[in-house]
Amino acid sequence: MNIVLEQLAIAYGQATDNYAVDTMVSGVSQTETVSDITDPEAWLAAIYGAAYQISNTSNYLPTHYFVSPVTWAKLGMLTTTTGAPVFPFTGAPNLIGQNALGTSSASSWNGNPLGLVLVVDKNMAGGTTTGTISGVVGHAAGPAAGFEFYEQQKGAISIDVPSTLGRTIAFRGYAAAFMADATKFVKLVNA
Repeated sequence: MNIVLEQLAIAYGQATDNYAVDTMVSGVSQTETVSDITDPEAWLAAIYGAAYQISNTSNYLPTHYFVSPVTWAKLGMLTTTTGAPVFPFTGAPNLIGQNALGTSSASSWNGNPLGLVLVVDKNMAGGTTTGTISGVVGHAAGPAAGFEFYEQQKGAISIDVPSTLGRTIAFRGYAAAFMADATKFVKLVNA
């Protein structure tokens, strides 16, 4: 029975995560274009362009960068013209991260491209593409006050069903998402 309850809790968590991501993505109207997803300079220009838009419209600076796993992988694979990683894993031999634009690691979703906190979520819109990225490739977001998500997990509930000599079990909770200030968000899209 414990395995069933754990699986119900996981399904509930996935559903609320998807709801939060969909609400955030649908609330963003500002865009910035990444002209070439294989060019580090294009990423630099797009992220700073998004930061400019956020600052210009809300007087805040971005703090987070929300991406799909495929965008996370593309960022991690970016290299300079000499073959050095743009976002190296600091601490690795011969990669101490000097003059780096941030850090990343293939063993962790934690990173900080251009100083932004990296948030990787499979429910981001860019995760639905295959091959090269098309459409949305990420989001730069301002302070946490720009988007709010509330959740109260209520846990498992069961009801006896005497007519079938059974029991119905469910996992429940309450969730609400709110785009408080869409000017603090910018969609990064590719050309």
